Amino acid sequence: MERDRCGLIVLGWEDCLRALSLGALGCLALSDRALPLALPVSYAMDGESIVFRTSTDSTLARTATGSVVSFCAHGATHTAGVTWSVIVTGMVVRVQDRDELRRLAQLPLTAWGSGSTPRVTLRLTPTFMTGRELDPAASSLMALGTTPSQQATRRGAGGEEHPHQP
Repeated sequence: MERDRCGLIVLGWEDCLRALSLGALGCLALSDRALPLALPVSYAMDGESIVFRTSTDSTLARTATGSVVSFCAHGATHTAGVTWSVIVTGMVVRVQDRDELRRLAQLPLTAWGSGSTPRVTLRLTPTFMTGRELDPAASSLMALGTTPSQQATRRGAGGEEHPHQP
C-alpha cells in the first residue's frame, strides 16, 4: 500500500474507479472566457467514463463540450470509516449516438435544475486520474489532533496518560 508524503493512501486507477462508483455528486472545473469556473454536477459511471446531463443551453454544455476539464469527487463510507477523494482530467464530449443515449438513460443520473428544458448527455473520459484515501485509523487520531507518534509519546511505559506533555 503506497502512501503519499502526508500519509494518505494513494489510490491506483482501478481503486479510483471503484471510489467514483460510490459517489453521485462532483465538481467540474473548466475555463469560461479565460476565467476558472467550478460547477457542481450529478454524475454516474459508465465503465471508465463519467457521465452527466445538463440543459442544452447551460454554461456547462457550452463550455465543457470539446474541452479538457478536471473533475473532483469526494466521499465517505460511514460503515467502513473510509474517506476518499479522486481527481480526474480528461476530454468532455457530447454523446450523440441514439443507441448509446438510450443505454445511458438507464443510469441513476439526474441533471441539476428543473423544468422541461431539453437535456444533453456529456461524457468525460479520463486521461489522468489520481486519488487518495484517508486511513480510518489515522482519521480517528487526526480527530484528536494527534498523530500515532504523538499518541505514543503521551503515554508512559505503563500506558498512563501524561496530559501536560505537548
